[in-house]
Order: sequence, then C-alpha cells, then structure tokens
Amino acid sequence: MKQERFREEVTLQKDISKNATKTGLTLRAIIVAALFIILGTYIWLDIAYGGIWGLGSRTYWVFYDGYAPNNHAILPILVIIFIINPILRLFKSKFQFSEKEIFVISTMAQFGILLIVLYYSIIPGAMMGLSIPAAQNPFLYGDIAERFTSKFFVSPEETMRWFNEGPGSVPWSEWAIPFISWTLFIFALVGLFFCVGTFLRRRWTDVEHLRYPIGVVKLAYIKGAMEDEPDGSLWKNKLIWVGIIIAFLFSGGSYFHTIWPWFPDTDMNVIRKVRSSLWAGSPDLQTAFYLLPTIHPVVMSAMWFVISTDLLFSIWFFYIFRSLLNLVFVKSSSMGLLPGNTASVDSVLIHTTIGAHVALALIYLWLARKEIGQAFRKALSLTGTEKVDDSDEPMSYKTAFWGMIGCSAFVIIFCMVVLQMKLLISLINLILFMFIAISLARMRNEAGVGVQFSVGDWPLAKSFMKLVGPDAIGMDNVGFGALNNFYCRPLLCYIGGFLEAWKMGDEVGEDRKTTMKSIWIGFSIAALAAVFIYIPKMYALGFNNTLKRNNTNASFWGSVGAALKQGNIQKESTCIFWYAYSFIIVILLGALRTSFAWWPFHPVGFAIGATRVAGFFVDMAFIVWLVKTIVMRCGGHQAYKKVTPIFLGLGVGQLLAGVVGVFLSTLQLLRII
Repeated sequence: MKQERFREEVTLQKDISKNATKTGLTLRAIIVAALFIILGTYIWLDIAYGGIWGLGSRTYWVFYDGYAPNNHAILPILVIIFIINPILRLFKSKFQFSEKEIFVISTMAQFGILLIVLYYSIIPGAMMGLSIPAAQNPFLYGDIAERFTSKFFVSPEETMRWFNEGPGSVPWSEWAIPFISWTLFIFALVGLFFCVGTFLRRRWTDVEHLRYPIGVVKLAYIKGAMEDEPDGSLWKNKLIWVGIIIAFLFSGGSYFHTIWPWFPDTDMNVIRKVRSSLWAGSPDLQTAFYLLPTIHPVVMSAMWFVISTDLLFSIWFFYIFRSLLNLVFVKSSSMGLLPGNTASVDSVLIHTTIGAHVALALIYLWLARKEIGQAFRKALSLTGTEKVDDSDEPMSYKTAFWGMIGCSAFVIIFCMVVLQMKLLISLINLILFMFIAISLARMRNEAGVGVQFSVGDWPLAKSFMKLVGPDAIGMDNVGFGALNNFYCRPLLCYIGGFLEAWKMGDEVGEDRKTTMKSIWIGFSIAALAAVFIYIPKMYALGFNNTLKRNNTNASFWGSVGAALKQGNIQKESTCIFWYAYSFIIVILLGALRTSFAWWPFHPVGFAIGATRVAGFFVDMAFIVWLVKTIVMRCGGHQAYKKVTPIFLGLGVGQLLAGVVGVFLSTLQLLRII
C-alpha cells in the first residue's frame, strides 16, 4: 500500500511539474476566458440598459467596478481556485488549471471586458455620429450631424428608422463599416500602447523594480500565497478569513440593509459621511474640501497595504494641501472658485488633473531616456547596440519602433479623414493620449491606483475649450468631440495593465510574448461579443429602452458641437493658472524626489491626492496609511507580514458580499423574499 501511494504521489508530482512547464495559453484557458467575457457582456448590457435580468447597477460593483484590480479579473481567479479546481481534483491532479492558465484567463477577462465597456460608450457616442442628439434636437445638432454621415458612421436615417420601428434585428449593411473602422482605430491605439509599454518595461521593471501592487494582490490569489511564502499557504492562514468576514459584513451592508432595514447601512459611504460632517455648517470648508461622491472599493486597501507609507502619506497630504489652497481662493472668490459652489471645484480639478498627468509623464520619460535611447538605437541597428538584448521583450525593439510609428500614423490619419480634424489638433490629441496613458501607467504600477476612468471626466468641453477658447479649436474640428469618451472610459489605462501583466507573467513563468498574445485574443473575443451579442441585444431592446444611457454617451460629443456652434463656453484665464500650478509642482516634486533620498513627498502622490482622482481614493489612503504606520512602528516588518493576510482577505470579502447581494436582490425581484 505504501509503495502504491508513493508511486501515485510521484506520478502526481510529475504531472504537476509537466503542467508547470506548459504555456498558460491553452485551448481550455481561452474557452474559459471567453465564457467570462461573454458573461461580462451580458452583465454590462444589464448594467447599461437593465434589459437582461433587471438587476441594473446592482451588478456594477460585483463584476465591473471601474477600479483595478477589477472584480472581473479577480472573479475568474477565485471561481477556478475554489470551485473548478476542487472539482477537477476529484478526477486527476493534472486536470487542474495551472497558475499560468489562471493568470492567462484572468488577464484575458480583464482586458476583454474593459473593451466591452469602451464599446458601451463609443457605439452611441462615436459610431452613430451625432444622430442621437440630432434626433432629439434637430435645430441644434442637425447641421453638425450632416457633416458625419459618411460610411464610417451609422446614418441618421437608420437611427430614425430604429426609433420609429422599434426593436428589431441589426441592419449590418449600416453597421459593418462603422464597427470595423472604429475597432481598427481602437486596436491601433492598443498596438501603440503595447509598443510604448515595451520601451518602458526595462526601466520600470528591471531598473526601478516597481512594486506593481495590483499584480502583487492578484498573484497572491493565484498562488494562494504572499510573497516569499509557499504556494497555498495563504488560504490556510486564519487571518485572511478575518479580513474576508470584515469586508463581507462591511461591503454587504448596503445590500443587506435594503432587504433587512435593521442591518446597518455600511460601505464607504459611512466614512464619507463622517468626513463631510467635519465641515458641516461652513460653506467655505465644504467647497474647499469637496470630493466627488464616489464609492471606494475596500479591495483598494489590499493593494495599498503593500506600497510604501511615504507614498500613502503623499496621497492624503496633497489632498489637504490642495484643499487649503482652495480655501484661500474660495474666501476671496478668485481663480474660478466660489463659496458654496462645489461645481467650481470640480471644474478646477479637471484642469489640475491634466496638468499633473502631462508633468508626470514627462518626468518618467526623462528618467527612462537612457533605456529608451538604447532601445531606439537597437531598433535602428546603430553601432554600439550589439549587446542590447531584446529577445525576452514582448516584441523586438525594431517591431516596437516601427509599430509605434505605424500605429501613430493610423490614429492621426483616422482623425483627419473620419473625424475631419486638422493635422495639428490630431497630433495634439495623440500626444495628450500618450501623456495621460503613461501617467496613469505610473500611478497604477507604483501606487496601485488603477482607475479605469482616465482623467475622470470629459475634458474637451470642460477643460480644453476653456483653456484655449472655442475659436482656437474651431468648428472645423468638431469631430474632436467624438474622442471625448476615449478620455473617460477604459482605454488610456491600458499601458499600466500591460506592464503589470508582463510582470505577473514573469512571476508565474509565462513568456512575455505569450502574455501579449493572450491579451490580443481577449480583445478579439470582446470584439466578437460586441458584434454577436452587444449590438444585437441593444437593437432587440429598442431605441426607447436604450435611449437614456445611449443619449448620455452621445451627449459628450454633442456638448462639444453645441459649444462650438453657440459659443457658450468662453476662454477662462484662470485655467492657465491651474494647469501651470499642477504641472510645476509635479515637476519640482519629481526633481526633489530623484535628487534627495530623504525627500518624503512623491509626485505620484500629488497626481492622485491633489487632482480629481482623489475623490476615488483619498479616504482609503488615509486609513491604510494610519494602520500600516502603527503596525510598522509597533511590530516592524514581522508584524506587517502577519497582518497582510487580513488586507488580502478584504478584497475577497468585498467580492463575496457583492455576489451574495446580487443573489438576494434577484430573490427580491422575484418576490421570493
């Protein structure tokens, strides 16, 4: 018996070892990832239009939360680990999904569903031209919409037919070219981001050794272990279950309260209310310290517990700093800030955010100039680059270099031909895309701030036109408005996600080129899901049932067109101050941070805490900073390692609370409870 058992164990170990050497990009991994992407497509249809299960936004915080690590990337990991693999274990160990496969599935699902969310915005907000605004207000938008009736857009006549005839099938003769052309535009930007990420990877990963905190958390779930711990040890640690229970009760409160009124209505709204009560009764303080009313995912605490305390400190410190600066201007009603007018703060924060993004990108491009220069020289086969090895990079430097030029040219030509934008505006837009994408990548990979909403607002009408005035843009560039959704939807966050995926692949032993292939496959599956599921379901629901959400996304281009036509947005001199203020401070912080090791304030902290992004994260940053500081001061690194499983458990508990909450909401809709 002992000999037989020994042989079985040896055989199992050989199977596991053999499985570990394989790529994670297997057929079954692709199929499972595709199923999660399809599920995500239906869930997003329900979030957008409420026409699938009627759950609507109840599923938002379960499957798509707008912040990384996205639940739609974590859910596949937990489902495989806790449900699928235990079932497969009943048969043979070799049938279990390997760490590489789980990583690939999670990565494909993450990027595939982010693309579905982008389609949700650009289908009505770009592919359909201005036909939805024109159908509702032909006097204001009719003549503008007529400029965008080429084959690259769904015609206004088709929109009116859909409106008049109601639900039906998709007329692909109208939709094929718009969908293909805009998908190619997206894929060109994705290709550009892959190329730029390839040039940044060596500096950020191999030289600076960035923490990649979002990747650290996802890897802990995949491996079932913290860093430098044996695989599987995390789920055996009792403290992770403490974190799961805490988050389940805390995050589930908002769900459970609607069913059982006696259950406390918790979640991060409680913390927001406590903070708001501090300035109650003072319009000046309420305005100066204003933060957007957003929901803070508890899972953020898991990522932030693994980053440095000085970065956490910088995030909440610069929120206080900008609020005190706001207070000075609020009291004097200057620089665009008015007492009791929180909308004025929101407007100022958009300018500040863009200025900080541009400065942050310039800092880290400058610091990476040596590595980027070597890569460029290698790409051009110049002398002295023979020892530069790019064989392990996601793509060769030559491919990345010419791919960057080709994709950039495609994006500019698309803007000029399809959107009829002038060359200068098209070029400026591309540069802004790149700067914001690089800045968001740094925020994600160093601070764990993976906000998917880019600048967090639609900046064309709300910031750029106020900076230069509508005349500087001109009616000839009204097509610029079609790109509004690209500034505030999941696209500019991709570079950070790519770099993180490559780093995670390194940790599980997956080839970087294979990781890139898996992401492209995820995007392709999502594009097919949009063709065969999203658009047909949208048409089947009918114009009126989808109008509310579609009109919202279409209105952002419409607002640019209306502003240019009516001239109701004027150039504001205060914009220059806010752009310059955030730009200069970030540059100074970057210079001081790189010159003096003791300098405590981080430019990334300013780009988060002093801008519009603070509304998503500042409360949690303060709480985690306080807890981590106390733990490190009292018990040092050993205490930090012991407490970390609690924070990792918070992410699982939040997701579990959401799943249970959706289940209970479904029972409520069915009137079972």
